[in-house]
Amino acid sequence: MSERKAHIVVVDDDESVRAALTQLLELSSYDARSFGSAKEFLDSLALEIPDCLVLDIFMPELGGLDVLHYLQRTMTAIPTVVVTAQGEEGLYDRCRSAGASAVLVKPVRSDIFFHAIETAMRTAPRHA
Repeated sequence: MSERKAHIVVVDDDESVRAALTQLLELSSYDARSFGSAKEFLDSLALEIPDCLVLDIFMPELGGLDVLHYLQRTMTAIPTVVVTAQGEEGLYDRCRSAGASAVLVKPVRSDIFFHAIETAMRTAPRHA
């Protein structure tokens, strides 16, 4: 009997980044799904909570910090790795205090990306 693949969700408004990260995850034997907006992702939580979330921080309408704050308010613990193209000052601390396990600046090397995901799933609190 084989082990269940970890279900990882990528939320990024940039279609090329979203497709590349999803394909990278699938090629590395993860069950990956992606969403082009935070709202689409939040709507999906009624059906399934992923094992890990890869979350862009700057998106139109609802950004990554909005998602992290929503998850905190609803006490939905999902190990989260934030990815961003803009590493502005203080962002790391804001993301970490909002529940992110790691903050990575794009473009991200695949070894660092997978290490952050595995560490997040191993050490971050999870949903019940």
